[in-house]
Amino acid sequence: MTEDTGTKERIAGPQVEARWHEMVADMAARWPATSPDVLRETGGDRRRVAEHLARSHELTVAEARDAIDDWLALRAARFRA
Repeated sequence: MTEDTGTKERIAGPQVEARWHEMVADMAARWPATSPDVLRETGGDRRRVAEHLARSHELTVAEARDAIDDWLALRAARFRA
């Protein structure tokens, strides 16, 4: 387990942060057991998003982080295409 230093690790760069509220709908569609309200409240804090995804989909936090990374990679590839 990592120590919480109070620093927020963002989901991705400024493009994602600027469109976070828009991306919440995409995440909720991908992971329907998540709560869009909770996702919005995280503000894109990677740790909080992964913890919520893990709780709502019976994953470990590591699995949730991997799932988020995979989802972001697919989104990025789709936008480059």
